Amino acid sequence: MPSIATLVDDFHAGTVVGVGAMPDSTAAVDNDISGTCRVKYKYADSAMALSGTNRLSCAPAPAGANGRYLFFQDDWTTAADMDATHPIVVSGKFSGCMWKVYRTGVGQYKCLHIARPGGAESDLLVQLVTQGTAVQHKWVEVQSIGTAGMIQPGVTNEVFLVSQFVPGTSRIKSVALAVNNQGMVVNHVYRDDPA
Repeated sequence: MPSIATLVDDFHAGTVVGVGAMPDSTAAVDNDISGTCRVKYKYADSAMALSGTNRLSCAPAPAGANGRYLFFQDDWTTAADMDATHPIVVSGKFSGCMWKVYRTGVGQYKCLHIARPGGAESDLLVQLVTQGTAVQHKWVEVQSIGTAGMIQPGVTNEVFLVSQFVPGTSRIKSVALAVNNQGMVVNHVYRDDPA
């Protein structure tokens, strides 16, 4: 039986089969971390739940949230904190962007949705994070997942990333989900790394 407690593993096993409703950005916390490196918080505390058809939904929940929904913003790196209180971070609208998870302290992590525009400077924001913000704040990279090539025209139209801190196991588990226009998972990439 799938569970929020084992969400990433359940996506990997195919017992959670898709994504449903996600919050809109009107509920977002939106604060700069580094204007120079174009890194900002942009997330909504959310109640993560599974529907009767085993799809993940994220509803804005200022109180009683068990996770965070991280919004995409063009030409920026957006961030959300992940810890034992908010052990799940979900983000959508990937079509070639980079996902990184950094350890920022004991049991404290930062998930990043890094925009990667086309052209000669497609990795500029990735470099600003890895060589600027992460070094300056002494963040330690735990995971890096690229989504380039996961969109297949006519088959998939969006990629979601789901990361989960599993307290007591010292693991960060993440899954990149290529979904079709009905929100059903067509393909995925799974990671399980030491926290």
